[in-house]
Amino acid sequence: MEMKYVVPDMAQSFGTLEFAGESEPVFERDKNNRRVLTRRSYNLYSDVQKGENVVVEIPVQISCRLAKRSSSMNRK
Repeated sequence: MEMKYVVPDMAQSFGTLEFAGESEPVFERDKNNRRVLTRRSYNLYSDVQKGENVVVEIPVQISCRLAKRSSSMNRK
C-alpha cells in the first residue's frame, strides 16, 4: 500500500497552536550565482508538545500561488 501523505488528528497531535515568530529565510544560489529566496520558516507554540516548537516551512513558490489566489478572491 502506497502512502502519499499523512493527515494527523490536529487537536490530539498539536493542540492549540500559537504563532511564535518567523525564522531566518532560506536562500540558495541560482545558476547565475544570485541569492534566491527558496523558503520561509515559521515557529509555532503548541500546548500539547511542550518541550518542542512546531516549525512550518513553506516554499516560496507555494506562498506566491497562495497570495495570488487570495488576491483574486478578494476582487470578486
